[in-house]
Amino acid sequence: MSNSAGGRSLCNFHTSICRSFAIAFCYLCFATSLAFAQSYPTFSGGAQASPVQQTNVSPAAIVFGGVLRIYYTGTGGNAIWEATSTGGSGSSFPVTLIGPVADTATSSSTGPAAIVYNNQVWLAWVSSGLIYYCYSSDGIHFGTPVEWPAQLTDANNNGDAVDAPSFGVFNGNLYLAETAATVNGFPQTAYLGVYPNSYWTYWNYSYPAQAGSSLTVFNGQLWMAWTLQTNDADTVVLANTSNGTNFTVSEAPLTLGGNPQLFVYNSSLYVGGRTNYNDNNLWISQYYGGSWTSGKQYGQTLTQSPSFTVFNGTLYEIEKSCCNQDIWGYY
Repeated sequence: MSNSAGGRSLCNFHTSICRSFAIAFCYLCFATSLAFAQSYPTFSGGAQASPVQQTNVSPAAIVFGGVLRIYYTGTGGNAIWEATSTGGSGSSFPVTLIGPVADTATSSSTGPAAIVYNNQVWLAWVSSGLIYYCYSSDGIHFGTPVEWPAQLTDANNNGDAVDAPSFGVFNGNLYLAETAATVNGFPQTAYLGVYPNSYWTYWNYSYPAQAGSSLTVFNGQLWMAWTLQTNDADTVVLANTSNGTNFTVSEAPLTLGGNPQLFVYNSSLYVGGRTNYNDNNLWISQYYGGSWTSGKQYGQTLTQSPSFTVFNGTLYEIEKSCCNQDIWGYY
């Protein structure tokens, strides 16, 4: 009798433990699902950079040396300028003008790309169809611009770079993507320059690209995004690779004008840019559940592609004003 009672007690004990474990597991799954739920960034403030900074093209924003650094092509096109900020709040976005930090070699019609690699700030831009780059150990004093050792070429071997380049760091290497002129007058996205090996590896998608690409790393994979023109709409195309060579390509259910910009925020991957409709609003899509969402429209109005970076846990969107040449920040 006592053995039977003890058996029932032990069974009840095991049942209770199993039930508790099941409940805890369910809560864990629920919490995990919330952590990776579909969500979009919010911007609680935004303002014109003060003092006023001006550019005709897209600025680039990175974090280096404990400050937010904004690099942009001056309105004359013959220099890359820099302004720094310790952050914006509400309707105030104070910046410190550093001044011109890099000579563009010849007049540049594109904004720069900027990234931190090996504890240095790297800049790249296009001047007269050629790609130039330089780097700095303090983010201010840059060396003499160097023409990238091999320019993008196409079937007719006349591969002028036609859009702003983009940087990415993957598996310890620095990558650069660019859009180059191709046959029939259509640009085509080409992949990638790799440094320090100083050679180009080409990767082309069969569709003509309408605007240049952007790069980022998410979940151990290198991602690239660009736009192609289909049915009079600039469809966003995305490609990802785990080895830096073999890409999986897909199209996102959204259209953007200009260069789509990839960024990672709160452990999620996003692509953002301006719509190619009359409103030119900011639009952001999230990579969720193995596919891209149709996205969310924001109130910011753009004429150039924005730049995204995370500074002190806050997402910053840096852009050229829709109405003039002024640089604005949203956070």
